[in-house]
Amino acid sequence: MLLNEINGYYKKVNNYDYSSIINILNMINNDYKEGLINSLIEEVDKIDNELIKNNMLAKINQINVG
Repeated sequence: MLLNEINGYYKKVNNYDYSSIINILNMINNDYKEGLINSLIEEVDKIDNELIKNNMLAKINQINVG
């Protein structure tokens, strides 16, 4: 799945840099977007650092699902 590839790449390059993934999701406009967002939330929920986790969840909530 595209999200897993993107997510794995960014985890390797910059431990919890989900910002670029979120930017990509903002550009996607199709039926799979909600599923991709939910997958990203599942990954972010695994983050041990609460500050980083909450920051990423707040950014995810700003994604336009429309």
